[in-house]
Amino acid sequence: MNYDRSKVKDIFKSVFSDMGYETSGMSFKCPSPLCISVADSADAIDIDFTNSKNLPVATVRKLIKFNLDILGVKLGLTGGIIKIKFFPDIKFDYNGSVKFGDCSNNMAYELISQEIDDEYGDPERKKIAQRCLQYGSEWATIVSASQTEPVTYSEREKRILRKQCYNFIYENIKNDKEIECKFVILGVIFLNFVLPVIISWIVTKILNHWFK
Repeated sequence: MNYDRSKVKDIFKSVFSDMGYETSGMSFKCPSPLCISVADSADAIDIDFTNSKNLPVATVRKLIKFNLDILGVKLGLTGGIIKIKFFPDIKFDYNGSVKFGDCSNNMAYELISQEIDDEYGDPERKKIAQRCLQYGSEWATIVSASQTEPVTYSEREKRILRKQCYNFIYENIKNDKEIECKFVILGVIFLNFVLPVIISWIVTKILNHWFK
């Protein structure tokens, strides 16, 4: 197979640039230097990014923009696994790709959105709850996109998923520029009391629909 080595070099330079490498509504950016650990086994190669405070980042731009911190990649014989912070392992095969599509259950999204209107009379909390729902739905979409068949979760696995979904929403809301000004007003009370209650309510609603 013929390929242009200069293009490969350009891609790598883009990945390590301030702007990152753009492709299909996503951008990838790596810190420089990038700390990695590579281990070879009989059936896979494990690539782990060892500096937890300086990880490669994939930025997804859809209705909302959010970041995915990449912890590592496992390359097997027929496919691999992408390890992403706040997510279960995302499987892929070499003949396909990991899809970051629309919300996997639009009806559930609409039902929860309506419940938000009933649950929160305060306009500010309602807006925050809707934003949390957007992030939570994106999380559920990415997780479900890598599942090729129905999955039955144990209670322990459900608890892990709830924690991952919660942390993903919290980190993105905390860094969301559209609601950044609210932190000045609400400060510590918002981050430590108001926001956790809203996120917990959203996560419970999303995963209750998902586990049905």
